Amino acid sequence: MQHFITVCLLALTLVGCNRAPQTAKDAALQVWRSADSSLEQRADAARKLVPKGAGADEIRRVLGEPCIWVHYHGPSVDLVSGATNLTPFDVWRLEYRFGDGGVAMTFDPPTQLGGFTNAVPFHIFTSSPLTNQP
Repeated sequence: MQHFITVCLLALTLVGCNRAPQTAKDAALQVWRSADSSLEQRADAARKLVPKGAGADEIRRVLGEPCIWVHYHGPSVDLVSGATNLTPFDVWRLEYRFGDGGVAMTFDPPTQLGGFTNAVPFHIFTSSPLTNQP
């Protein structure tokens, strides 16, 4: 009888040990997908999940869809001196949007063919802070 109890306890222990421990990538993916995660937490998770230098296709494979390409371009202006003869900016970001903002994937060079450098959270403001009007 004692031998039977020992075998049963050993079997239960082995069944409990059969569960694979959660990896850091699994935990980061869980944060990325959670509706309860903040934008900052999602950006941190993306930095852990996406390897530096990855292209947009790899980012989409890892983080999923939907995401959109956003192109920011135009002349540069020095707000202090008013100078406008500065080098124009031309930046592409792959953005994931969530309720009040999103996470932008930045690239170097900052084009659709660049390699991943960082994930940056951003907020979208829907009303003017001065007038409190939408």
